[in-house]
Amino acid sequence: MILYTDAGMTYTFKYFIFSDQSGKVFGSKLMVRNPSDTVPPEFDAIIAAIYWLKCIPGEHTIYTDYLIAPKILSQHKVNSRLKYVKYYHRLLKNLLIDNKIKLLWVPRSKNIAGKLLEKMPKGKASRDAEKVLNKLSEFKRVS
Repeated sequence: MILYTDAGMTYTFKYFIFSDQSGKVFGSKLMVRNPSDTVPPEFDAIIAAIYWLKCIPGEHTIYTDYLIAPKILSQHKVNSRLKYVKYYHRLLKNLLIDNKIKLLWVPRSKNIAGKLLEKMPKGKASRDAEKVLNKLSEFKRVS
């Protein structure tokens, strides 16, 4: 199966979705954001998609337009002052250890999940954002 992931963040909220090539949304989540939280929500999207795909037999590919995730996976050791980069490097390496799921970069213009997220209201209340997520497809919470 092929999935596309994307995420966004405002001062108040973090959100992400993952979808297939046809644009069907398989997972999405809207979270209240702590203003001191600097971890990009793209990591949340990728990890949620990995956990979802681990339940499905076969080989899978996850495409993201977030260049850092595939880049840190290609490195043996990450030298970064940002603690979260080291943490997500270890987490992604462990989750993808069986090599049945590939994580690849795709340009923003080709990211289907990104095109769906562009429909998200900017700066709106959470109820408005959740309405949009509901309309995109069958809304399923990823916990």
